[in-house]
Amino acid sequence: MRDDDSRGNGRMITIVHAADLPCRPEDLPRDALAEAGMLVLAGPGGAFDGLDLPEPPGRVGGRIIRLQHILPEPSAFALLADAVRLLRHLPAPWGALRYRRTGTPPAALDEGREVAWQIGDNGEITAFRLSPGAADDPLLPVLTRELAGRPLSDSRRFDFLAAALTAASAPAGPDAA
Repeated sequence: MRDDDSRGNGRMITIVHAADLPCRPEDLPRDALAEAGMLVLAGPGGAFDGLDLPEPPGRVGGRIIRLQHILPEPSAFALLADAVRLLRHLPAPWGALRYRRTGTPPAALDEGREVAWQIGDNGEITAFRLSPGAADDPLLPVLTRELAGRPLSDSRRFDFLAAALTAASAPAGPDAA
């Protein structure tokens, strides 16, 4: 069974990673704050200055969170692990959790998979999507923390994450339908 990204299944969370400075309005997904959605803006200081946002980032109880990194620039998986750690106190259920790196074309990710990702020409992850079930899975915080600490490429981390969350959502035992 496939859940819809946000309607009736919690808040969709979108991470926008400012790889190109400054971030432009077209880098923000139009539907990022639709309904009960949340937006996580990740990038160095000044990356999101001058954007016309519906509310200031970082306001307590607000829907826009600002993650500012110094050096080195975090990978897509490191940002996923940070976002999961910071957002774990939000009431469940979450909707889908998605990521987009600025300066890359929007990705068409398989919405039927628990975890889907896209690799750019340079070998870096440019987009990913976790289904609502994967984003709400109680194993997600542990898996992202542990995998982020391993000396693996992001592609391998997402391979392991997808395998673990897909196995966790599979029916158990030989009699499961």
